[in-house]
Amino acid sequence: MLMHAADTNWGEITAIATVVLAVAAIVAAVLARRGLRTAAEDLQASREATRTTQENAERQMEAEHRPLLIDVAPGSSVSDVLIPPTRYAVGELLTQGQPYVQMSFPHGHSVNIDAYRVYVHIASGWAYVGVPLRNVGRGLATISPDDIRLFGPGLEQLAECEVLRERVPAGESSRILCTSHYNHTHQIGFPHVLTLLVPYRDFAGDQLMVAYVRLAQHEMGELWTLSGVKQVRLADIALPSGVAPALPQSLQGDSGADQPA
Repeated sequence: MLMHAADTNWGEITAIATVVLAVAAIVAAVLARRGLRTAAEDLQASREATRTTQENAERQMEAEHRPLLIDVAPGSSVSDVLIPPTRYAVGELLTQGQPYVQMSFPHGHSVNIDAYRVYVHIASGWAYVGVPLRNVGRGLATISPDDIRLFGPGLEQLAECEVLRERVPAGESSRILCTSHYNHTHQIGFPHVLTLLVPYRDFAGDQLMVAYVRLAQHEMGELWTLSGVKQVRLADIALPSGVAPALPQSLQGDSGADQPA
């Protein structure tokens, strides 16, 4: 009787122990799998945090060197590139007591102009457009004359653009001088609006943005005014049909790049 009871108890104990070991093995496997999943999730979270930190650092570095081209406000200080030591003032310009400078456009047009104002002159099949811009950003702005485009009613093939200062330090100014063929037979309505696109980059040749400049003449004979300068991405610009030349391939290749807002 005693031996039989003992044998029975050990059998039950062995069976229970086997079940317990099996359950323990299952629990251990589940915990191990959960631990691996947690470790993988932690690793992914760590990678994402590192990536976010790196992107934020890059954005901060870009912001510290980002240029910003806007219009030159009347009364603001301008660079010597806009007002060289030799100033020109004749007739009406002299009586106004304001600094005027002589600017020579591509294809021979030369004129005394207010350093702070935009200038548009249309005559004999040509349009001459001069726009001062200042860099109010934190970094150097680089401008290539070949990248600039000018379009609007009556304008045809853009002949040439010049930039008085292609590398514009922060706080300094430059002036864009463009000459375009003009069709006098084109019917012009008012306001007469011209658009100047000035792509520019930072000192490293990155952070491509476009200064989108709109010029307007509201009545025949009135002075042209700058109605606004916006900062736009190249990818958001579509040149009107017939505008020539097209945007350079070097710019088109950057149109899908990550740009600052």
